[in-house]
Amino acid sequence: MSDIISGKDGNVQFGATPVTEPNVAYWSIDRKVAINAHASNSTSGEKTRSAGVGDSTGEIHIYQVDDAAPSIAPGNAYDAVLDLDGGGTNKYTGSIMIEEFTGMGVDMNDGKEIVYKYKWGQNGALTAAGNAAPLS
Repeated sequence: MSDIISGKDGNVQFGATPVTEPNVAYWSIDRKVAINAHASNSTSGEKTRSAGVGDSTGEIHIYQVDDAAPSIAPGNAYDAVLDLDGGGTNKYTGSIMIEEFTGMGVDMNDGKEIVYKYKWGQNGALTAAGNAAPLS
């Protein structure tokens, strides 16, 4: 039986020479492929389907610390490495564009950590490596 990989050591790196973004609390990736339904005089009155273009999107959450702000901003594209387990083998690589800063909150009542939340979209194909699930 294989060991299950934990995301506790995952990380996100940015740049042509990848540098780990500090204080990343969470990252995600979602993949969808447009499915085209069509019928013709060759489909016997039934629809058939073909795969269209693919799109990967996701989120990155980064904790605020007192000596640095997150290095990413909406509207900018970044070479990115989304590492599943910090080992550098199981990962997704490619260019992503930060589409949205979805917010943060300062909670004086409970004193919770301040977390910046960003949504991103692929900026060209992302490549899976190691045991990361294939995207195409």
